[in-house]
Amino acid sequence: MAIGFTGANIQNITYPVGGTTGTLKSITGWVNITSFVAGAGVIIEQEGTSLGTDEGFFVYTANTDSTFRFASITSSGATGTWSTPLTTGRHHFVVTYDAGSVSNDPIIYLDGTSVTVTENVTPTGSIASGSNSKYLLGDNSAGTGNIAFDGNILSIAIYNRILSTTEITEAYNSKLAIPTYRGLVFAPQLHSRGEVGEGGTLTASHTIADGVSGALGTPSGSPTYKGDAVLTYGG
Repeated sequence: MAIGFTGANIQNITYPVGGTTGTLKSITGWVNITSFVAGAGVIIEQEGTSLGTDEGFFVYTANTDSTFRFASITSSGATGTWSTPLTTGRHHFVVTYDAGSVSNDPIIYLDGTSVTVTENVTPTGSIASGSNSKYLLGDNSAGTGNIAFDGNILSIAIYNRILSTTEITEAYNSKLAIPTYRGLVFAPQLHSRGEVGEGGTLTASHTIADGVSGALGTPSGSPTYKGDAVLTYGG
């Protein structure tokens, strides 16, 4: 199962956890992209109450050049962004990033392989604290600049360390939704437990737990459960 988004404004699942995980992070997931929506089609973001204090990062697609993108927001409120070409369809992604220095670039892996990354905007300042932030699958912006991406999210996992190339290759080949538990800080359980069937609409009453903290994610904007079975949940 997966969670389906339609590129709509304020369409998300919001988790009240997302405080800083330090300077090292790895963000992984599987997505099945239907189309590149106008603006930034957000897959996952760490959002706070104010720029430069507790914002963190965005993982998204951009329709201007059909790319997969990562953005890191620093304490000055400046956003560094990096991109790599992508096609529609199903993909495994991993972003590893050391935010300890603005001179560092993320390493992006698509379908088990490290890819060439273009720095679109150079970050300035230092890492934001992440003190009052939360995680969102999709986006809660009322404008057209950031919206939920168009497609399915099959899994998401965030780590407080840099995953190795071997771990990333094995994650792609094994199709494990959670490839490893070492350093895992966030892993929402994006598969149906029977409450909602195929194509069923998720409402605020259908909370989806983060498997690490137990925090409940609350849907907004009517995302749906989708039968996009490719992963296993063992390991």
